[in-house]
Amino acid sequence: MIFETLQTQKAPHLKGAYSPALSVCDYIFISGQLPLEDDNTLTDGDIACQTKRCIENLQHLLALRGLDLSYAVQVRVYLSDMNDYARMDTVFQQMFHDPYPARTVIGVNALPMGAKIQMEAYAMDTRAMEILCAQDEQESSCHDGYCSCREK
Repeated sequence: MIFETLQTQKAPHLKGAYSPALSVCDYIFISGQLPLEDDNTLTDGDIACQTKRCIENLQHLLALRGLDLSYAVQVRVYLSDMNDYARMDTVFQQMFHDPYPARTVIGVNALPMGAKIQMEAYAMDTRAMEILCAQDEQESSCHDGYCSCREK
């Protein structure tokens, strides 16, 4: 089967008819992650603490495929208070690195369990392409000296 459910106690999730993350070939689709602790309780603290925990949950799910945050290509952030945008963005910049994933931030009226934030992400395992590009570069067969898999 080309679909694989990804789940770990390090990234708890609410009960329901959904997969915490789904791996389909080289793509990983991560469902909305709340700032939940290992015991399934909401992370105490402000938006910075909750943002950090959401991103850590994304990291735990990506790690199941041997990936880190650098493989995230798109992140969708839901905030219950758009006044928290700047503080969320500060933590986001600390945990993700340039080139940052594409991102959308959406203001919502409420989130489960009274959370201030929820994040979902899409990632792509590009390790095979990176190997092919490295081989292409060694053989000088990249088009016009540029390998589309990574920036020169």
